[in-house]
Amino acid sequence: MDEVVFSARGVSKSYPGVQALSDLDLDGRAGEVLAICGANGAGKSTFARLLAGQEAPTAGEIRVAGHPEPVADPAEADRAGIMLMHQEPLIVDDFTVGENVWLYRLRSGRDIRPWSRARRGDDELTRQALHDVGLGDVSPGRLAGSLAPGQRQMLALAARGSPRTRC
Repeated sequence: MDEVVFSARGVSKSYPGVQALSDLDLDGRAGEVLAICGANGAGKSTFARLLAGQEAPTAGEIRVAGHPEPVADPAEADRAGIMLMHQEPLIVDDFTVGENVWLYRLRSGRDIRPWSRARRGDDELTRQALHDVGLGDVSPGRLAGSLAPGQRQMLALAARGSPRTRC
């Protein structure tokens, strides 16, 4: 429980005319729920984008356990197990739950034929991905637009995949 899974040291980020983040030191530990709170403009979203590899710090570095170099881009962050969950996840309402599970893999090039799995609806990997995030009782054939907001976020997590269901 005390293992450091990410460490930010001296992290700053500036944009033309704006200092969004200044000299941040922060550790995230395994099994810990970490809340970053602050007023609008305090740098919360900026730090999340830096941690997820979507932007690079102006100064300092962020290290992720098990990776010798700082995370440089979103694909590398994904491989490191970092996922940025947006308040409004990318879910296609007119697709089924199963099709949404495989949509992320299609975008990322992880599976060249994801629709063959999604169309079956009872694919074991699809059901396992849903089960892993607490949606085991949701039918893969159900339209995603009928899900509650919390279920939509869990579906977005299922779409990213657990180590057992990644292709």
